[in-house]
Amino acid sequence: MNIGPLAENLLEWLALKANLAPVPLVHTQVYFVFSRAILSAFNLEIFETMKRGPQTLHTIATTAGLDQRALRSLLEVLVAAGYLRYHDERYSLTRLSRKWCLKDSASGVAPQQEFNRIAWQWMDHLDVFLKTGASVRFHESFGPVEWKLYMEGMECLARSFSKTAVAMAPDLSGASAMLDVGGAHGIYAAAFCEKYPSLKATILDLPEAVETGSLILKKYYNGNRIVYRKGDATRDDFGEQCYDLVFVANVIHHLSDAETKELAAKARKALRVGGYLIIHEYLAPEGQGHAEITAATLNLFFGLTSASGCRTEAEIRKLCESGELKFLKSSRFIGTNGYAQMVFSRQTTARIAGTRDSGPTTSSVSIQR
Repeated sequence: MNIGPLAENLLEWLALKANLAPVPLVHTQVYFVFSRAILSAFNLEIFETMKRGPQTLHTIATTAGLDQRALRSLLEVLVAAGYLRYHDERYSLTRLSRKWCLKDSASGVAPQQEFNRIAWQWMDHLDVFLKTGASVRFHESFGPVEWKLYMEGMECLARSFSKTAVAMAPDLSGASAMLDVGGAHGIYAAAFCEKYPSLKATILDLPEAVETGSLILKKYYNGNRIVYRKGDATRDDFGEQCYDLVFVANVIHHLSDAETKELAAKARKALRVGGYLIIHEYLAPEGQGHAEITAATLNLFFGLTSASGCRTEAEIRKLCESGELKFLKSSRFIGTNGYAQMVFSRQTTARIAGTRDSGPTTSSVSIQR
């Protein structure tokens, strides 16, 4: 998904083609104000205020407790961006905002937007990162509030992809044990357990993540086949030949090359013959000079905020493959360019079969301490 100035008439199109438009100012002055305006709309619950139907400026301002004149300028931005519609002196939500911006929407991303307000501050470190290579390593600085917002943001992402992840995975009929590395919210574990009645899952994550994640899981799963194990995937052993699936989502970009190789080695050891290692990751651009803007931007962001950043598919394969762990396939998630599910197997002739899943429900969980 590319972003950039879009011409709204012939003169603007000609200006862009002739390099007469000040594109760098659009990318900075316009985009950063636009981005912050969207975050403020979430933070001030503008979308929640309007979900009952079309409302006047005065009604929205009164309900939300905002200055009417200032609010009008924000609403104009939201109309221009397609979040709101203006008709007959009333503002109303569009299909875009109803699906993605409301808290009670199954696809809502409001919690991730709260976390993005924290991430906004990390960008002040970008110049230092570019000069020294020293990243923020945000997990090490989190307190309880940050962990809560972070896990709720990860919940949004997992909720969007869990059903597709199960559908794209190999057939796990008859599988009995799954290890979910770093998935404290439990949504992926719940999705796999709902699809496969014989499957039990262990979720390994940091203690701080488990505290919040175990509460999130209760909204999606009501069985007793998921347990938590508090620990650190970079230090703890996974066991030996005890799992049919080791699932690792959005963890690799936080790890160094050495840590990634070690994690893959531990996964290989923990898998039974014929078992699968599944990795979810945002992929770095393939080669210099051919980057898609979203992938390139996320690569920079994760480099700033974690130990390594994104890697290409070839780099992940090189770090994870071994004599016993073979790469099988890679699948892309529709609508999120560069986000991939990579499948490895501890055998070279594993059968691959994609199926649909019934999705997660709601629950109680136990925690190993």
